Amino acid sequence: MSYLVIQQGLMQIVWFACVLGAARGIPWLGTTIGLAFIAFHLTRSSSRLAHEAGVIAGTGAIGAAVDVFLLQSGTVAYTSGLWLPGFGPHWMVVLWMAFGATLNVAHRWLHGRWLVAALLGAVFGPLSYLAGARLGGVAFPLSAEQGMVALALTWLIAMPAAVALAARLAEPLQVAPARP
Repeated sequence: MSYLVIQQGLMQIVWFACVLGAARGIPWLGTTIGLAFIAFHLTRSSSRLAHEAGVIAGTGAIGAAVDVFLLQSGTVAYTSGLWLPGFGPHWMVVLWMAFGATLNVAHRWLHGRWLVAALLGAVFGPLSYLAGARLGGVAFPLSAEQGMVALALTWLIAMPAAVALAARLAEPLQVAPARP
């Protein structure tokens, strides 16, 4: 099985652990699983470790800024895991970082395709938050409709920014072969 398929499956596990952990009042569950996924990814990024770590950290910073905006604008509210006043929960930062780990593997095909990245972000970013709201990890204080529009506009910018960061920091990534 290719690492691309494994990575996508693990990313889904991270997403569910973060959202359901937050919804159930155990936000550290998702944070821990997300950090384990990131560590696993970095062990497979042998020759490009520093560059890949930069992409992950940079995507985490983009996500933290997005979450500050979303919280301060009243677009979203989180049910648990808030660690600093005015900032998003720790599990969301780790979720953004885990997403960053996919940008040079599963989402590498988006490098240089800024319009496609923007459109995909505008559609699937808000859908991810809507799914998170249905599972109880996030809420839309104003309305789901207003939240979805604000999220679409936010992800229209955030997705190509994260992809551009990945393309800039990571030349062809050398992924270590799976160990038997």
